[in-house]
Amino acid sequence: MHLRTHRPHKCSVCEKSFREKGHLTVHLRTHTEERPYACPFCDKRFREKGHLKGHVRGHTGERPHVCLVCDKGFTKKYNLSLHLRSTHHTCPVCKDAFRRSSDLEKHLRTHKGGAVTST
Repeated sequence: MHLRTHRPHKCSVCEKSFREKGHLTVHLRTHTEERPYACPFCDKRFREKGHLKGHVRGHTGERPHVCLVCDKGFTKKYNLSLHLRSTHHTCPVCKDAFRRSSDLEKHLRTHKGGAVTST
């Protein structure tokens, strides 16, 4: 248990601490405004490599995170999860998602032995 809470890498500016030295390195950029990762398509720069990667996908049109319900693609996994929560009707029993509420209602009958109850 001690290893989970041990954070030996402390920020000299705000004293926030981190388990890994790399996380401290990235954090320090919030104080220095250093942005070492440059977009090859525009003038934007980023503190983290992953943020640059997501940004570049906007330029290239790459959308690797695809909704299994409607096939819409997203540049970031987080945006796909937002889409699923706000766009599709999700079964509370098995978490399958449906485009239309009527399809979800029909599906719910498979879990309830034919009867659909409203909540």
